Amino acid sequence: SGTGSAALLPQLGHALSSTRGQVSHVRFQAPPQTNICFGGYATPADADGVSMLGATFQPWESDPSVRDEDHAQNIENWRNALGDAAALPEVIGGWTGFRSSSKDRFPVVGTYDGLRISTAHASHGLISAPYAAEILISELLGHPIPAFRDVLAALSPARFIP
Repeated sequence: SGTGSAALLPQLGHALSSTRGQVSHVRFQAPPQTNICFGGYATPADADGVSMLGATFQPWESDPSVRDEDHAQNIENWRNALGDAAALPEVIGGWTGFRSSSKDRFPVVGTYDGLRISTAHASHGLISAPYAAEILISELLGHPIPAFRDVLAALSPARFIP
């Protein structure tokens, strides 16, 4: 449920927030052949020659529109990371989304009141969400859980319940 988690889990709502992020759809003269991570990221071109460059991180923003100033920020971050080697791309579009995060910046993963919860993965969801799924699936199937107790405690929804 991503940023809708606060509404679905009112007992955790005080601990969850939303962060705006915008990606830029761009065309490079010579697109990357692999993903490049530099605090932001650039992707290889898709079949239409379009790469993604992103993303902004704006926890204070709620505007869902795609903005030119955010495209400029994504390109500036690209240029700062790669210096003179960075061929500046042409912006052809973009997309804005909202990431769910917790007040301590750890994902919320575990069982609470009979619910299996995996949320607040923020900007590292590509890494943390599969691990969270492995934890919850192992728990459901009665398999050994692939995490130390202190990790499970750090991720537990119960850490936010008084």
